[in-house]
Amino acid sequence: MLAYSLVLASAMVLGAEAHLAVNPVFQQLVGKGVSPAGETFVPLPEPLMTDGLDAAAQRKIIEQVAKPSYSFDRFTATSTVAPHVLKMQKLTTEDPKIILRTVDAYFVAYGDMDALTNKNVLQDAFAENRQEQAEATGVALTPAELAERAIVIPSENAEQEDFGQTTMQILNRVELSVVGRSFWSRSKDSVVTAAIVDARFSDDAKYANVWRPLVRDQAGVLKRGAPQPYRGAGVYLKITKLAAPQGALFVETHVIYAEPHGWFDGNNLLGAKIPAVMRQKVQEIRQEMLRAGQKPKVNAGAQ
Repeated sequence: MLAYSLVLASAMVLGAEAHLAVNPVFQQLVGKGVSPAGETFVPLPEPLMTDGLDAAAQRKIIEQVAKPSYSFDRFTATSTVAPHVLKMQKLTTEDPKIILRTVDAYFVAYGDMDALTNKNVLQDAFAENRQEQAEATGVALTPAELAERAIVIPSENAEQEDFGQTTMQILNRVELSVVGRSFWSRSKDSVVTAAIVDARFSDDAKYANVWRPLVRDQAGVLKRGAPQPYRGAGVYLKITKLAAPQGALFVETHVIYAEPHGWFDGNNLLGAKIPAVMRQKVQEIRQEMLRAGQKPKVNAGAQ
């Protein structure tokens, strides 16, 4: 749903997790959070794997994630079909017509951290699955369009920050159109990409954050219903270099999204699809990271 950007070369020299402090979208997600309805905000959790840990501390975190289903060796296997851990939760909101759902996933991939300085590699790795790509369209907002809305991307963030509108169909029941703000940052030990549905576009004349019901007419053609406001979705993904095994990267992603009752009449249709989609996406990310490590490296400072 959301775009990913290339970090500035200078960000690569930041120590520990200083890059997270200057990533405004990440800070919003784990600080204030998102508001699916009313005035209540719900934050995403802080990353499990922090920068600067030694091999023993990293192993302890992985063992906590993997237990009781998998051993450390099995969870960190080099296979593209090695295990991953997926956790989903349903939360109530102050609006009984809106469900809030969270998705947390953890796995280990193998590749070259330095290869992730290439924006195209990240876009390939973290793009939606192929079926969703076929059902989604997107457009990047221009600096002029942002300026019309009193939004200015600082020059020092020009290669890290994006605004884009995505329109997609969900299970042939809903059409969702939202503007996402994304920000990409990294240090020598980790990379984070974060994105959120930008509430400043809630009532925008051209790029409003809305959803529409999709209903088939007598001829079987999907028809779009009246637009209804949508707010409350965000995601971040953190990749952390592990001290061991060699070449291993710990990947964690945290998602939160509002699901109006009108989407599926309260049934968990989308949630039922997530495990299969995540299994495919984990394999694709692992494969892309391996391929990225085999490609010539791109000098981020030359972008």
